[in-house]
This record gives sequence, structure tokens and C-alpha cells, in this order.
Amino acid sequence: MNIKSRLTLMFTMLVGSIMALFCVATYFFYDQYREKQFYSFLNERSQTIAQLVEATDSISKEDIIKREKENNSVFLDEEITIYDGSDSIIFSSGIENLVVSAATLDEIRSGREIHTMHGDEEMIMVRHVLQDHREPWVIVAVATDVAGIKQLQRLREILLVGWLLSLVLVAVAGWQFSNDAIKPVSDIIDQVNNISAGNLHDKVTVGREKDELALLAQTFNLMLNRLEIAFVAQKNFVSHASHELRTPLALIMSEVEVALMKERN
Repeated sequence: MNIKSRLTLMFTMLVGSIMALFCVATYFFYDQYREKQFYSFLNERSQTIAQLVEATDSISKEDIIKREKENNSVFLDEEITIYDGSDSIIFSSGIENLVVSAATLDEIRSGREIHTMHGDEEMIMVRHVLQDHREPWVIVAVATDVAGIKQLQRLREILLVGWLLSLVLVAVAGWQFSNDAIKPVSDIIDQVNNISAGNLHDKVTVGREKDELALLAQTFNLMLNRLEIAFVAQKNFVSHASHELRTPLALIMSEVEVALMKERN
């Protein structure tokens, strides 16, 4: 894998990880907000039922449930059970009563509010303070936040699709980024390849003046200067050596030619 591909992959992985972390955090905090809002609505709903039960004893459970359904305020799979001060069930809107231990009821009467899960449903247990200052009641309510869960699922789909599309855009941007980062290196390679023994005086140039690549080009130029000096010294040595050899050889050749001009013993 070349540097350009490696830079693109690293850039994509880095930005993709940051975006994935952001998406997970967004999903988590929205889920916390949805849960808090639903528990708040369920608490208000439970307190409303308890106030109706407290207001009069002549209203039956069926009348209360019918009135709430007419107001479209009933949650899906809603069940509300109310315990009086003696831990007796005085109201239950479900088929089965939500059973709570006496120790838990005492904790709730002391002011503790419990949020938990009841199977796939969300449960809240709160106290209801009576106007006549009797022992507080305990309300146990469960329901399913259908609208909130659908919104959460929709948000998850949006975040997932957005993250995947962002990865593609980040990969393209990373490729362009790596091209820009590697271009000066490619220019240096092309310039160095064009330098030979006949043009050692040529220098490597980089558009940027104050980065590491400029220092690299400067180092190449210093090396070329040393090579040029070495080649010049070698050329001068060969020239001088050939001159020194040419003079005695010329003398010897002239003496031989003179000796060959006539026969000698």
C-alpha cells in the first residue's frame, strides 16, 4: 500500500471513528431524554388518576378509565395500581395487580421515586400525598412509550445512514487531501530523476518554503553541490594526469621517430 492510500485510509478511519462516537453519544443522550420525559408524563398521568380516586369514592374504576380514554391520555399497555396507607390496593386499572413488597412501599412513602423496567414496559413507583394528611398512597404505573421508541428507532436509522454517507464523503476528501500532501514529494522525485552527471548544477525546488519538504529539497541540493564538486575535482584530475602523461610520451615518440629515420646498428 502506497503512502497516498495509507493516508486516505487513516484519515477515513480517524474521522469515521469520531463521527461514530458522536452518533452513539447523540443516540444515548436522546434515549436518556426520551426516558426522562416518558417517566415525567407517566408520573403526571398517575397523579391525575390518584387525584380522581381521592376526590370521590362514587366513581368506579370503569368510569375513570372511560373518562381518560375519552381524553386520549391513556398510554399503550398502561396499568396503574394504587396502594393506600395500609398497603391495600384501592385501585387497579389492569387485569392483574402490580404487586410490590411492603419494604419497597415504605421506601416510596419516604419520598423515593423508583424508575425501572417491568418486562418490556417502563415502570414508575411514586407516592401520592393526600390533602387530608393521611398516610401517603403509593402509585405503581407501567406503560409502553410507543411514540418515543419509534422516534428513537427513526433517529437510529438517520444516524446510521448519515454515518455511512459521511464515510464516503470523508474518503473522497481524504483522497484529495493525500493528493495535496504527496504532490510536493512527487515533484521532488520528478526533478531528481531529471538530474544527471551533465546537469548537476540544477537544483531541486519546492513551492512551500518553510516545511519539512523544503528542508528535504535543501538537503538534496547540498548533496548535489558536493557531487558537483567531486565530479569537477575528478575531471580536473583526469585532465592534469593526461597532460602529465602526454608530454613524456610525445618526447619518447619523437626520439623513436628520429631513431627510425635511418638504419642504425
